[in-house]
Amino acid sequence: MPGNAAASVAAAALLLSATGCATTADARNAKGTGLARVYEAPFEVVWRELPPTLLALSLGVSEVDQAGRCVLASTGWSAFSYGEVVAVFAEPAAEAGRTRVEVVSKRVMATNILAHSWENDVHAKLAERLKAAAAPPPAPPPAAGTPRS
Repeated sequence: MPGNAAASVAAAALLLSATGCATTADARNAKGTGLARVYEAPFEVVWRELPPTLLALSLGVSEVDQAGRCVLASTGWSAFSYGEVVAVFAEPAAEAGRTRVEVVSKRVMATNILAHSWENDVHAKLAERLKAAAAPPPAPPPAAGTPRS
């Protein structure tokens, strides 16, 4: 019996080591494999909105690398996941005033099929924030005593 237990522990350890764990470095190195979209907004505007977009999704921002045009974020453990790591890449598109954004989402534990994939959520929240940033400010209320038209 003790031999069977040791064999079971060894098999489990081998399985876990073979599945590997993703890190933010893995997400960064996966550039070119994520979901990319082009936004009708200048790079500076998109870049400014990336960290608050990730924070609004409850992702913890761990690195903002403007030189590398990459923002790294992650989630912690939950009841359903060992966490996820996310890399968001932004670069000016070929057309002036447009920005290409790529989102790479990796499961911390490769075998965790319940882990969330963040690509669509990040793009949806970023689009929402960019739309709000581009909206004209509301008109001020008329001054007291000013006739309304």
